[in-house]
Amino acid sequence: MHRAHRRFLADLARHTPLLPDAAQLMFIDIDPTHCQVHGRAEQGAEHGRLKGQHTLYPILATHSTKLARPVIGAISAGEH
Repeated sequence: MHRAHRRFLADLARHTPLLPDAAQLMFIDIDPTHCQVHGRAEQGAEHGRLKGQHTLYPILATHSTKLARPVIGAISAGEH
């Protein structure tokens, strides 16, 4: 089932222009963020700004053009 979903999404991405005009001009925005984690995800997390809760700090990269809204292009693991 997962294989069928991956194929469907890959085919959809090939046939759907998410970023029109990206060949001419693309904006890239890179921002750090934070997210609270629970359970097994707490392993390796730090006590952060969220009231002492276990927190990971991933970095998000979004891409956009003059004609397209931002699309998430990459997410880091947020490891220090």
